[in-house]
Parts: sequence; structure tokens; C-alpha cells
Amino acid sequence: MMMDGAQRQNTIGSIWPQLVDLLSDHSEWVLKKAEMLLPQDDLRLVDREPELKKKRLLVLDMVLRDVDTNPEVFRKFIQSVCMECDLPMGLEITLMSISQEGEGGLNHANSCSSRVVLNL
Repeated sequence: MMMDGAQRQNTIGSIWPQLVDLLSDHSEWVLKKAEMLLPQDDLRLVDREPELKKKRLLVLDMVLRDVDTNPEVFRKFIQSVCMECDLPMGLEITLMSISQEGEGGLNHANSCSSRVVLNL
């Protein structure tokens, strides 16, 4: 089922707080993903922030901003989360669905063998 833009935005808005919460103990992982995905200007802003928690939140805000401005960054980040993190099944399914909107599907070849274990 394809979502229209408003449905997609509503879905992202409803699940984003849960994702931010699940990644709260994984700042280093989030920052490593940022280094791979975000433009240098964004990374410089992140580097200026002294607190690790605030860096993580800034990166997640940038990824969320990129839903429309740079959908490829958003898609790759969400796919990495789904492939590398242990998420509740419902959240993972929703994230995978959102990341596939307008794409041909997930590229599982980029999957890493190690997964971040999120203690739920």
C-alpha cells in the first residue's frame, strides 16, 4: 500500500519519538552513521556541540529534516537502523515501509553482520 505525502508525514511523526528513545543509548552508533550520510556542513554543526546526547539529537533532527530535503539520507539512515538494530517488530515494519516509499525496496547487500542490541 502506497502512502501519500500527508500519510507518510503523519506516520513518521507518530513513530519518530519511539525511534529517538530507542536510540538514546546508542549515540556513538548514530554519530558513525551521520559521518557516512550527512554533508560536511551538517557534520561541522554536530562537531561544535560538546555533549554527546545533544550531538545524537542534532543528528536525528537532521535526518528527520531530510525526509523531504534529502530523502536519500533519510532512506539510508532508516534502512541502517532496520538492518543493524534490534527493534520492536511493528516499528521495524513501519520504518521499512516508509523507507521504501518511492524506492525499489531495501538493499540488503549493505547489511552489516553486527547488530546494535537495544535493551527494551
